Amino acid sequence: MILLYHIILLISNIAAHGILFCPTIAGPDPVEVSFNLVVKNILYTIQILIFLSMQVFALFLLLSIRKDETPFKLKNVKLLKSMAIMLMVLEPLQVITKKSPLL
Repeated sequence: MILLYHIILLISNIAAHGILFCPTIAGPDPVEVSFNLVVKNILYTIQILIFLSMQVFALFLLLSIRKDETPFKLKNVKLLKSMAIMLMVLEPLQVITKKSPLL
């Protein structure tokens, strides 16, 4: 359900604004504002895509655990490792943009 919500949010932002939109503006200079806005939009989009991919990996992990008798499989370990790497990438992006897609 959360995955569907974020996909709809991403598509509606693209449809409404023509570009991916992050509602933050910083700086008095219009050129600086537009450049900062574009950079933040790109970083915000990367955050959303990482978060969506983490949700897909979590879905695969849960389906794998449901299908097998034990969760201790190499495939599950690789999924968890990939999710951990995505979390490590996601945190600095959130600090840079001061915008959390998780909230």
